[in-house]
Amino acid sequence: MALQSHGPLEDEFKKLDVKVVIFPQMANIPYNHPLTPRNLLIYWRVLRSEKNCVELLQRELIDVLYLNNMMIAPYLRAAKKAGCKTVMHVREHWPLDEHQKQLEWIRKIVYENCDKLIAINQYSASIFPKIDSTVVYDWIDMSNRYKPMPMNEIFGEDVNGKKVLLYTGGFLRIKGTDYVVNAFKENVKGDDYRLLILGTDMNRPLVGTRHRIKSLLSHFGYRYYEQEMRNLVKTDSRIYCIPGVYELKHLVEQSYCFVSYFRMPHANLAMAENIILGNPCIAADSEEAREYTANGKYAMLVKANDPDLFAQKLCVFLAENDQWRLAAQSGSEAVSKKFDKEINIKVLNEALRGL
Repeated sequence: MALQSHGPLEDEFKKLDVKVVIFPQMANIPYNHPLTPRNLLIYWRVLRSEKNCVELLQRELIDVLYLNNMMIAPYLRAAKKAGCKTVMHVREHWPLDEHQKQLEWIRKIVYENCDKLIAINQYSASIFPKIDSTVVYDWIDMSNRYKPMPMNEIFGEDVNGKKVLLYTGGFLRIKGTDYVVNAFKENVKGDDYRLLILGTDMNRPLVGTRHRIKSLLSHFGYRYYEQEMRNLVKTDSRIYCIPGVYELKHLVEQSYCFVSYFRMPHANLAMAENIILGNPCIAADSEEAREYTANGKYAMLVKANDPDLFAQKLCVFLAENDQWRLAAQSGSEAVSKKFDKEINIKVLNEALRGL
Protein backbone atom coordinates (compact mmCIF):
# COMPACT_ATOMS: atom_id res chain seq x y z
CA MET A 1 0.00 0.00 0.00
CA ALA A 2 1.44 3.37 -1.03
CA LEU A 3 0.35 6.43 0.95
CA GLN A 4 1.34 10.04 0.49
CA SER A 5 2.23 10.55 4.15
CA HIS A 6 2.26 8.93 7.58
CA GLY A 7 -1.00 8.99 9.53
CA PRO A 8 -3.92 7.02 11.01
CA LEU A 9 -4.62 5.21 7.72
CA GLU A 10 -1.12 3.77 7.80
CA ASP A 11 -1.82 2.28 11.22
CA GLU A 12 -5.04 0.66 9.97
CA PHE A 13 -3.23 -1.09 7.13
CA LYS A 14 -0.46 -2.25 9.42
CA LYS A 15 -3.06 -3.88 11.68
CA LEU A 16 -3.96 -5.99 8.64
CA ASP A 17 -0.27 -6.88 8.11
CA VAL A 18 -0.22 -4.85 4.90
CA LYS A 19 3.13 -3.32 4.09
CA VAL A 20 2.95 0.47 3.72
CA VAL A 21 5.39 2.57 1.72
CA ILE A 22 5.33 6.36 1.77
CA PHE A 23 5.20 8.08 -1.61
CA PRO A 24 5.33 11.83 -0.79
CA GLN A 25 5.39 12.88 -4.45
CA MET A 26 1.95 11.36 -5.07
CA ALA A 27 -0.47 13.96 -6.44
CA ASN A 28 -4.10 13.90 -7.54
CA ILE A 29 -5.27 15.51 -10.76
CA PRO A 30 -8.10 18.04 -10.28
CA TYR A 31 -10.22 16.27 -12.88
CA ASN A 32 -13.41 18.18 -12.07
CA HIS A 33 -11.82 21.64 -12.17
CA PRO A 34 -11.22 23.92 -15.18
CA LEU A 35 -7.79 24.21 -16.79
CA THR A 36 -6.74 27.33 -14.90
CA PRO A 37 -3.03 28.20 -14.53
CA ARG A 38 -3.14 27.00 -10.91
CA ASN A 39 -4.65 23.64 -11.84
CA LEU A 40 -2.23 23.23 -14.72
CA LEU A 41 0.60 23.45 -12.18
CA ILE A 42 -0.97 20.53 -10.31
CA TYR A 43 -1.12 18.53 -13.54
CA TRP A 44 2.56 19.32 -14.03
CA ARG A 45 3.33 18.07 -10.54
CA VAL A 46 1.65 14.75 -11.34
CA LEU A 47 3.59 14.38 -14.59
CA ARG A 48 6.89 15.14 -12.87
CA SER A 49 6.20 12.54 -10.17
CA GLU A 50 5.72 9.70 -12.66
CA LYS A 51 9.48 9.05 -12.62
CA ASN A 52 9.35 8.73 -8.82
CA CYS A 53 6.52 6.24 -9.19
CA VAL A 54 8.56 4.12 -11.62
CA GLU A 55 11.46 4.07 -9.15
CA LEU A 56 9.12 3.11 -6.29
CA LEU A 57 7.55 0.21 -8.21
CA GLN A 58 10.93 -1.15 -9.32
CA ARG A 59 12.49 -0.77 -5.88
CA GLU A 60 9.60 -2.61 -4.16
CA LEU A 61 9.45 -5.31 -6.88
CA ILE A 62 5.75 -4.66 -7.56
CA ASP A 63 3.93 -6.96 -10.00
CA VAL A 64 0.53 -5.22 -10.16
CA LEU A 65 -0.36 -1.57 -9.58
CA TYR A 66 -3.96 -1.20 -8.31
CA LEU A 67 -5.15 2.42 -8.32
CA ASN A 68 -8.20 3.05 -6.14
CA ASN A 69 -9.49 6.10 -8.06
CA MET A 70 -9.03 7.82 -11.40
CA MET A 71 -7.61 10.98 -9.85
CA ILE A 72 -4.21 9.26 -9.96
CA ALA A 73 -4.71 7.66 -13.39
CA PRO A 74 -1.42 9.03 -14.85
CA TYR A 75 0.48 6.55 -12.69
CA LEU A 76 -0.82 3.82 -15.00
CA ARG A 77 1.86 4.97 -17.45
CA ALA A 78 4.53 4.78 -14.77
CA ALA A 79 3.44 1.22 -13.96
CA LYS A 80 3.80 0.17 -17.58
CA LYS A 81 7.30 1.66 -17.70
CA ALA A 82 8.11 -0.38 -14.59
CA GLY A 83 6.80 -3.56 -16.24
CA CYS A 84 3.72 -3.94 -14.04
CA LYS A 85 0.21 -5.13 -14.77
CA THR A 86 -2.33 -2.39 -14.03
CA VAL A 87 -5.79 -2.13 -12.49
CA MET A 88 -7.82 1.05 -12.01
CA HIS A 89 -10.88 1.20 -9.76
CA VAL A 90 -13.13 4.03 -10.97
CA ARG A 91 -15.08 5.49 -8.05
CA GLU A 92 -15.89 8.97 -9.36
CA HIS A 93 -18.77 10.52 -11.31
CA TRP A 94 -17.45 12.47 -14.29
CA PRO A 95 -20.28 14.16 -16.26
CA LEU A 96 -19.52 13.44 -19.90
CA ASP A 97 -20.37 17.00 -20.99
CA GLU A 98 -17.95 18.65 -18.53
CA HIS A 99 -14.16 19.19 -18.68
CA GLN A 100 -13.98 17.27 -21.94
CA LYS A 101 -10.29 18.01 -22.63
CA GLN A 102 -9.32 16.46 -19.30
CA LEU A 103 -11.63 13.51 -19.93
CA GLU A 104 -10.12 12.92 -23.37
CA TRP A 105 -6.62 12.91 -21.84
CA ILE A 106 -7.55 10.50 -19.02
CA ARG A 107 -9.35 8.19 -21.43
CA LYS A 108 -6.24 8.02 -23.62
CA ILE A 109 -4.10 7.10 -20.61
CA VAL A 110 -6.55 4.40 -19.50
CA TYR A 111 -7.08 2.89 -22.93
CA GLU A 112 -3.34 2.63 -23.55
CA ASN A 113 -2.15 1.53 -20.10
CA CYS A 114 -4.93 -0.15 -18.08
CA ASP A 115 -5.06 -3.95 -18.09
CA LYS A 116 -8.22 -4.20 -15.99
CA LEU A 117 -10.86 -1.60 -15.19
CA ILE A 118 -13.01 -2.00 -12.08
CA ALA A 119 -15.97 0.35 -11.57
CA ILE A 120 -18.00 1.13 -8.47
CA ASN A 121 -21.25 1.18 -10.48
CA GLN A 122 -22.60 1.15 -14.02
CA TYR A 123 -22.19 4.90 -14.53
CA SER A 124 -18.52 4.84 -13.54
CA ALA A 125 -18.03 1.99 -15.99
CA SER A 126 -19.71 4.00 -18.76
CA ILE A 127 -17.06 6.74 -18.51
CA PHE A 128 -14.68 4.43 -20.40
CA PRO A 129 -16.79 2.79 -23.11
CA LYS A 130 -13.87 1.45 -25.17
CA ILE A 131 -12.51 -0.87 -22.50
CA ASP A 132 -14.11 -3.91 -20.88
CA SER A 133 -14.88 -3.23 -17.23
CA THR A 134 -16.19 -5.12 -14.23
CA VAL A 135 -18.67 -3.54 -11.83
CA VAL A 136 -17.87 -4.30 -8.20
CA TYR A 137 -20.25 -2.64 -5.77
CA ASP A 138 -18.99 -1.54 -2.37
CA TRP A 139 -20.26 -4.22 -0.04
CA ILE A 140 -22.75 -3.24 2.65
CA ASP A 141 -23.26 -5.41 5.71
CA MET A 142 -25.55 -3.81 8.29
CA SER A 143 -25.47 -6.84 10.60
CA ASN A 144 -22.31 -5.64 12.39
CA ARG A 145 -23.20 -1.95 12.45
CA TYR A 146 -25.40 -1.79 15.52
CA LYS A 147 -24.60 0.32 18.56
CA PRO A 148 -27.27 1.49 21.02
CA MET A 149 -27.86 5.20 20.36
CA PRO A 150 -31.30 6.11 21.78
CA MET A 151 -32.77 9.23 20.15
CA ASN A 152 -33.94 10.48 23.56
CA GLU A 153 -30.34 10.66 24.74
CA ILE A 154 -29.17 12.34 21.53
CA PHE A 155 -31.81 15.06 21.57
CA GLY A 156 -31.88 15.40 25.36
CA GLU A 157 -35.66 15.13 25.40
CA ASP A 158 -38.44 12.61 24.95
CA VAL A 159 -38.82 12.24 21.19
CA ASN A 160 -40.92 9.08 21.32
CA GLY A 161 -43.68 9.66 18.82
CA LYS A 162 -41.73 12.43 17.08
CA LYS A 163 -40.80 12.07 13.41
CA VAL A 164 -37.01 12.18 13.12
CA LEU A 165 -35.54 12.86 9.67
CA LEU A 166 -32.04 11.39 9.34
CA TYR A 167 -29.44 13.20 7.22
CA THR A 168 -25.86 11.88 6.97
CA GLY A 169 -24.05 14.55 4.95
CA GLY A 170 -22.52 16.55 7.79
CA PHE A 171 -21.70 20.09 6.64
CA LEU A 172 -20.27 19.07 3.26
CA ARG A 173 -21.38 21.48 0.58
CA ILE A 174 -21.45 18.82 -2.16
CA LYS A 175 -23.95 16.88 -0.02
CA GLY A 176 -26.39 19.80 -0.18
CA THR A 177 -26.63 20.46 3.54
CA ASP A 178 -27.96 23.98 2.99
CA TYR A 179 -30.72 22.65 0.71
CA VAL A 180 -31.78 20.04 3.27
CA VAL A 181 -31.66 22.36 6.29
CA ASN A 182 -33.50 25.19 4.55
CA ALA A 183 -36.17 22.85 3.21
CA PHE A 184 -36.75 21.47 6.70
CA LYS A 185 -36.61 24.82 8.47
CA GLU A 186 -38.92 26.68 6.08
CA ASN A 187 -41.36 24.00 4.98
CA VAL A 188 -41.58 21.25 7.60
CA LYS A 189 -43.63 22.87 10.32
CA GLY A 190 -44.63 21.69 13.77
CA ASP A 191 -43.04 20.29 16.89
CA ASP A 192 -43.70 16.73 15.73
CA TYR A 193 -40.61 16.82 13.49
CA ARG A 194 -36.89 16.66 14.20
CA LEU A 195 -33.85 16.70 11.89
CA LEU A 196 -30.76 14.73 12.94
CA ILE A 197 -27.59 15.68 11.05
CA LEU A 198 -24.98 12.95 11.24
CA GLY A 199 -21.38 13.84 10.45
CA THR A 200 -20.57 17.07 12.28
CA ASP A 201 -19.81 18.18 15.83
CA MET A 202 -21.28 21.54 16.81
CA ASN A 203 -19.20 21.48 19.99
CA ARG A 204 -15.94 21.35 18.05
CA PRO A 205 -14.47 24.86 18.08
CA LEU A 206 -13.47 26.35 14.75
CA VAL A 207 -9.82 26.93 15.56
CA GLY A 208 -6.58 26.98 13.61
CA THR A 209 -5.10 29.28 11.00
CA ARG A 210 -7.40 28.02 8.24
CA HIS A 211 -10.55 28.77 10.20
CA ARG A 212 -9.29 32.14 11.39
CA ILE A 213 -8.52 33.22 7.82
CA LYS A 214 -11.92 32.05 6.59
CA SER A 215 -13.68 33.82 9.46
CA LEU A 216 -11.81 37.02 8.64
CA LEU A 217 -12.63 36.75 4.94
CA SER A 218 -16.31 36.17 5.75
CA HIS A 219 -16.50 39.78 6.95
CA PHE A 220 -15.61 40.84 3.39
CA GLY A 221 -18.27 38.72 1.73
CA TYR A 222 -16.43 35.40 1.42
CA ARG A 223 -18.80 32.44 1.94
CA TYR A 224 -17.58 30.36 4.86
CA TYR A 225 -19.87 27.40 4.37
CA GLU A 226 -19.37 25.58 7.67
CA GLN A 227 -19.92 28.73 9.69
CA GLU A 228 -23.03 29.51 7.67
CA MET A 229 -24.39 26.05 8.36
CA ARG A 230 -23.69 26.35 12.06
CA ASN A 231 -25.52 29.65 12.20
CA LEU A 232 -28.44 28.26 10.20
CA VAL A 233 -28.81 25.16 12.36
CA LYS A 234 -28.89 27.30 15.50
CA THR A 235 -32.01 29.10 14.24
CA ASP A 236 -34.15 25.96 14.60
CA SER A 237 -34.18 24.11 17.92
CA ARG A 238 -35.62 21.03 16.22
CA ILE A 239 -32.29 20.36 14.46
CA TYR A 240 -29.51 18.47 16.20
CA CYS A 241 -26.02 17.49 15.00
CA ILE A 242 -23.77 14.64 16.06
CA PRO A 243 -20.38 13.38 14.78
CA GLY A 244 -20.30 10.67 12.15
CA VAL A 245 -20.67 7.08 13.28
CA TYR A 246 -20.17 3.83 11.38
CA GLU A 247 -22.61 1.83 13.54
CA LEU A 248 -25.74 3.66 12.42
CA LYS A 249 -28.23 0.77 12.27
CA HIS A 250 -30.00 1.75 15.49
CA LEU A 251 -30.34 5.37 14.31
CA VAL A 252 -31.90 4.23 11.04
CA GLU A 253 -34.32 1.94 12.87
CA GLN A 254 -35.54 4.86 14.99
CA SER A 255 -35.84 7.31 12.08
CA TYR A 256 -39.00 8.36 10.32
CA CYS A 257 -37.12 8.60 7.03
CA PHE A 258 -33.77 9.28 5.36
CA VAL A 259 -33.17 12.63 3.63
CA SER A 260 -30.47 13.31 1.04
CA TYR A 261 -30.02 15.90 -1.72
CA PHE A 262 -26.55 15.85 -3.29
CA ARG A 263 -25.38 18.88 -5.26
CA MET A 264 -22.95 16.69 -7.23
CA PRO A 265 -23.87 13.15 -8.27
CA HIS A 266 -21.87 10.30 -6.81
CA ALA A 267 -22.48 6.96 -5.13
CA ASN A 268 -25.14 7.49 -2.45
CA LEU A 269 -24.29 4.49 -0.29
CA ALA A 270 -26.14 5.88 2.73
CA MET A 271 -29.34 5.76 0.69
CA ALA A 272 -28.64 2.13 -0.19
CA GLU A 273 -28.02 1.33 3.48
CA ASN A 274 -31.37 2.85 4.45
CA ILE A 275 -33.24 0.98 1.72
CA ILE A 276 -31.67 -2.26 2.93
CA LEU A 277 -33.09 -1.50 6.39
CA GLY A 278 -36.48 -0.54 4.93
CA ASN A 279 -36.30 3.16 5.80
CA PRO A 280 -38.15 5.57 3.43
CA CYS A 281 -35.69 7.64 1.36
CA ILE A 282 -35.74 10.87 -0.62
CA ALA A 283 -32.67 11.82 -2.67
CA ALA A 284 -31.40 13.80 -5.64
CA ASP A 285 -31.96 12.14 -9.00
CA SER A 286 -28.76 10.89 -10.65
CA GLU A 287 -27.54 7.93 -12.66
CA GLU A 288 -26.28 6.26 -9.49
CA ALA A 289 -29.49 6.93 -7.57
CA ARG A 290 -31.57 5.41 -10.37
CA GLU A 291 -29.25 2.41 -10.51
CA TYR A 292 -29.60 1.77 -6.78
CA THR A 293 -33.38 2.31 -6.65
CA ALA A 294 -34.57 0.48 -9.80
CA ASN A 295 -35.23 3.83 -11.52
CA GLY A 296 -36.91 5.41 -8.52
CA LYS A 297 -39.03 2.44 -7.49
CA TYR A 298 -37.51 2.11 -4.02
CA ALA A 299 -37.08 5.83 -3.15
CA MET A 300 -38.40 9.24 -4.14
CA LEU A 301 -35.91 10.87 -6.50
CA VAL A 302 -36.02 14.63 -7.07
CA LYS A 303 -34.40 16.62 -9.86
CA ALA A 304 -31.01 17.77 -8.62
CA ASN A 305 -30.00 21.37 -7.81
CA ASP A 306 -33.56 22.70 -7.59
CA PRO A 307 -33.96 23.57 -3.89
CA ASP A 308 -37.48 24.95 -4.30
CA LEU A 309 -38.65 21.75 -5.96
CA PHE A 310 -36.91 19.69 -3.31
CA ALA A 311 -38.67 21.62 -0.53
CA GLN A 312 -42.03 20.94 -2.19
CA LYS A 313 -41.29 17.26 -2.76
CA LEU A 314 -40.04 16.84 0.81
CA CYS A 315 -43.48 17.81 2.13
CA VAL A 316 -45.13 15.37 -0.28
CA PHE A 317 -42.66 12.67 0.73
CA LEU A 318 -43.38 13.13 4.43
CA ALA A 319 -47.12 12.96 3.80
CA GLU A 320 -46.61 9.72 1.84
CA ASN A 321 -44.24 8.18 4.38
CA ASP A 322 -46.09 4.87 4.62
CA GLN A 323 -46.06 4.46 0.84
CA TRP A 324 -42.32 5.08 0.59
CA ARG A 325 -41.61 2.81 3.55
CA LEU A 326 -43.30 -0.01 1.67
CA ALA A 327 -41.27 0.94 -1.42
CA ALA A 328 -38.00 0.72 0.53
CA GLN A 329 -39.00 -2.58 2.09
CA SER A 330 -39.88 -3.98 -1.34
CA GLY A 331 -36.36 -3.15 -2.55
CA SER A 332 -34.47 -4.29 0.54
CA GLU A 333 -33.63 -7.77 -0.74
CA ALA A 334 -32.60 -6.61 -4.23
CA VAL A 335 -30.35 -3.82 -2.92
CA SER A 336 -28.85 -6.15 -0.29
CA LYS A 337 -27.96 -8.59 -3.05
CA LYS A 338 -26.44 -5.84 -5.23
CA PHE A 339 -24.11 -4.79 -2.38
CA ASP A 340 -23.57 -8.28 -0.96
CA LYS A 341 -20.02 -8.79 0.28
CA GLU A 342 -19.51 -12.40 -0.81
CA ILE A 343 -20.98 -11.81 -4.27
CA ASN A 344 -18.81 -8.78 -4.94
CA ILE A 345 -15.65 -10.38 -3.57
CA LYS A 346 -16.22 -13.26 -5.99
CA VAL A 347 -16.72 -10.84 -8.90
CA LEU A 348 -13.56 -8.92 -7.96
CA ASN A 349 -11.46 -12.08 -7.64
CA GLU A 350 -12.67 -13.32 -11.02
CA ALA A 351 -11.68 -10.02 -12.61
CA LEU A 352 -8.21 -10.01 -11.04
CA ARG A 353 -7.62 -13.67 -11.87
CA GLY A 354 -7.51 -12.64 -15.52
CA LEU A 355 -4.26 -10.77 -14.90
